[in-house]
Amino acid sequence: METKYEDQLLLLRSGDPKALESIYKNNEAKFTHWILRHYPYLSLDDAKDIFQNAVIILYENIKTGKLTDLQSSISTYLFGIGNNLVRAFAKKLGKEPIPFSEMAHLEIVDELQAYIVNREKIMGLLEKIGDKCQKLLVSSVSSKFKSEDFAKVLGYPSAEMYRKKKHECLRKLKGIIEERKLTIDHFLE
Repeated sequence: METKYEDQLLLLRSGDPKALESIYKNNEAKFTHWILRHYPYLSLDDAKDIFQNAVIILYENIKTGKLTDLQSSISTYLFGIGNNLVRAFAKKLGKEPIPFSEMAHLEIVDELQAYIVNREKIMGLLEKIGDKCQKLLVSSVSSKFKSEDFAKVLGYPSAEMYRKKKHECLRKLKGIIEERKLTIDHFLE
């Protein structure tokens, strides 16, 4: 079955060093940022090591024929490998990985933090989701407190209620972004 990612796979399978270098360069910063955001107790060196191992596994899977076609991007597949590696690494350290349900919400916030440089545009967007959601999202993005701390400060009865409300607010924000067909270019200067 041929997919739109077949050309990338073919280049990698043929041993094209530029293809592997491109995947490496296009994903390293996003990947290490993602790891450090979700696993703040890991060092940058740990994150880079995990990324390098994920790239090696990706390449080996392609070269050995284990990976023959993709239904998603190579980056998505690479992040999947990385997710498994970092969770195993965290387990070895005796640390609890962030639950997957929270990761999905954090990834949206990560994207905002990593790419949005035009504060006025994003604040205008946040005004559309209401004061409570705006306060919740702005404070959670600009601070490294735990959910329990936010719940207390913002007046939620539990961390679970805080996370639920945060998810609802992120969903509202995502809905507005999708409704307006906004892309990341809209937010960049």
